[in-house]
Amino acid sequence: MDRLLCGDVGFGKTEVAFRAAFRMILHGKQVAILCPTTILATQHYLKALERFKSVLEQVRIGSLSRFIRSKERLATIAGLSDGSVNFVIGTHALLSEGVKFSNLGLLIIDEEHRFGVGQKEQIRSQHRTIDILSLSATPIPRTLHLSMNGLRDVSVITTPPENRLPIITKLGPKGNGTVRRAIGFELARGGQVFYVVRHISKIKNIALWIKDLFPDRRVIIAHGECKDLERRINAFAEGKADILVCTTIIETGIDMPQVNTIVIDEPALLGLAQLHQLRGRVGRGELQGYAWLLYEGSRNTVNERLRILEQYSGLGAGFEVAQKDLELRGMGSVLGVEQSGKATTMEPADFARMLAEEISLAKQPELRVLPPLPEVAVTEIFLPVDSHIPRDYVTDDHLRLEVYFQLANADNEDDLQELTERIGKLWGTPMPLKMVQFINLIEMKIYGKSLGISKIVADKPHILMDWDVAARTLQFLTSFLVDERDRDRFSIDSENGQITLRGMGLLAGDAQVAKLRSWLQIFDRCNREMREAESRTASSPFPGAGGQSS
Repeated sequence: MDRLLCGDVGFGKTEVAFRAAFRMILHGKQVAILCPTTILATQHYLKALERFKSVLEQVRIGSLSRFIRSKERLATIAGLSDGSVNFVIGTHALLSEGVKFSNLGLLIIDEEHRFGVGQKEQIRSQHRTIDILSLSATPIPRTLHLSMNGLRDVSVITTPPENRLPIITKLGPKGNGTVRRAIGFELARGGQVFYVVRHISKIKNIALWIKDLFPDRRVIIAHGECKDLERRINAFAEGKADILVCTTIIETGIDMPQVNTIVIDEPALLGLAQLHQLRGRVGRGELQGYAWLLYEGSRNTVNERLRILEQYSGLGAGFEVAQKDLELRGMGSVLGVEQSGKATTMEPADFARMLAEEISLAKQPELRVLPPLPEVAVTEIFLPVDSHIPRDYVTDDHLRLEVYFQLANADNEDDLQELTERIGKLWGTPMPLKMVQFINLIEMKIYGKSLGISKIVADKPHILMDWDVAARTLQFLTSFLVDERDRDRFSIDSENGQITLRGMGLLAGDAQVAKLRSWLQIFDRCNREMREAESRTASSPFPGAGGQSS
């Protein structure tokens, strides 16, 4: 199993994870939960002790994080090695070289979007047969893309907890008025407030500013460099302060139902997933939660990410936010470690369609035979190149027309080659460039007709081809182009049967002809060889010939 479980904050992902862990432990395997922060690991550890208190003889729980004392840490590592600990919850400490499992069966990755590809693959590479369950409210673009295209299984929890209200998200200009309104409302109804600051260097000044606005209220500062961080967080949780001015350290692992307003400073510096996670820190009880995003300047300067967060604020919006994040940041690399960004200059929808086709082929090898190319009567070519038979090369008008006729009616590459040699012998070589280009265009028409291309036309800055070819077939043919930049020029519009060669219209006419002629020649030869191979396989008297085993 390699499954992504996507569900909004507080929708029950942890409960599903605990149930999966218990079933695995009953089958004699070990389970590890990997958490991105010490706070989250500690929270899960305490929840697990409470959840499994009636079966602690069967479920022997350990924890690995920087909050764990050295003696307890060594005992847990030894227990994982000899099997006496069968359920461990920890941070990156689980990835340490000295941590060895005796019989790991399930790896649960919580807040999956917070880990890099290398970290997630480290345990996987050491335990090839384990099951993996990834939990996330807003999966990173690469993970979401793999899941949506069938490379990973995905489940989505869409049912919110009973009495849960959607968090109201508001955009407001940073200033005394907005902050007084946001914080004052929450304090007036007896609640507490998170105020999130992006940079540690700004926390002290922000805290002083808020203290000036609310002089009779208690303010606590918390960030990753605080040596007594746990004490500060606990003090706030116990109600010893009204406002916690902190960094994004509260993004995960904080469950305080009495905190129902969060104010985020400089949200434009944070990612969509991070903002959605922070928003999920409030509204975890039965009271209405509010998330305030403070922007500098006028509302017109608000970037697209903040508008998306304002728009998608309903219950279960995490998956929609993740999809928008995929659109904005790109899908990342399928085979590499990039978790976002553009993997190719190909349009995302075309790339997704071609990837889906390849996945289908991998699952059903019998579909490897490519769809046939379309049939056309003739290929029309309109390129900005001077191509004709010069009068000073073939001076006789009647003969020149005859040459035009014979060239235009050449049916295949061999006939054209033979005719070209004959013309050279009669009127001399080297031929004028205009004559050579005319022959090149005739050759391109021969290839075009064979491939099923009805028209090739320059349309600056691109070249358009009316070619109703299957995406899978186009991918196969372009894979034989040596230069990756050439392959990336091809963009397919399957609905309209058109191929766009991006940027090709900016080249000089002669360069357009040279490149297109070379590509079409490669495509034509590959197509003919492929069809011949398919024909040989189909006519073979041996079952399974051509790579399929019976």
